Amino acid sequence: MEYNGGRTENEIVNWILKKVGPPSNEVTCASLKEKIENTKLAVAYFGESTGREYNEIFLDVAQNPAVSEKYQFFHLNDKECAQSFGANNLPALVIFRKFDENTVVYGGNWESNAIVDWLQGSSVPTLITFSEDYIEPIFGQRKAAIFLFRSNSDADKSFSQVFAEAALKLKGDILFVVSGVTDGIQQRLGEFIGVEESNLPTLRILDPANNMKKFTFPGRLESISVEALSEFVRDFKSGNLQPFLKS
Repeated sequence: MEYNGGRTENEIVNWILKKVGPPSNEVTCASLKEKIENTKLAVAYFGESTGREYNEIFLDVAQNPAVSEKYQFFHLNDKECAQSFGANNLPALVIFRKFDENTVVYGGNWESNAIVDWLQGSSVPTLITFSEDYIEPIFGQRKAAIFLFRSNSDADKSFSQVFAEAALKLKGDILFVVSGVTDGIQQRLGEFIGVEESNLPTLRILDPANNMKKFTFPGRLESISVEALSEFVRDFKSGNLQPFLKS
């Protein structure tokens, strides 16, 4: 049976348990490896649990609602285990995920806000295929995104490859998303942005933080380049684009 916006009974129970349970679970290296196999997003703290990094920073981050519902949090004091995941100095933070690089070691300052930003940025793929999983990272977090609307048969076209290359180059500047317009949540996205099947392929920027304004790429996708996409994003960020008005 489904409850609360589509959650199953087991999902509701797990959600409640996570809310009332500890912000982070202590594990062994063996149990960590087992748990991350069945977890979409996890982060582990490696090091002593008596210092500032754990008590004041990591636990604060683990209770931050911006990331606490996305990630499973674990901690252990095992230098050899940390090194097996590429973290050579303790304390260390390592993300485990099922896309892009499977493990990512934190290299920033030990401050709560910086770590939360890192976790949020690392919680989505470099190139997103739009689904219900990514409604919150885009619309909930009000993140600007550039959408390539295309049919399935366009996946191997040159403009799709260029779009993927641009996603790597501009990672962190804007979210890169691929979507169709004919099925389920992708169809509803197309209707919202104003893209129909007859418009494919097409590029649009959506800015949820600015009244959901939409911007259309003016060039031809058949001859698109990484530099042209970079210029489009630069013009958007500098406010030099005119929004597209859906009739």
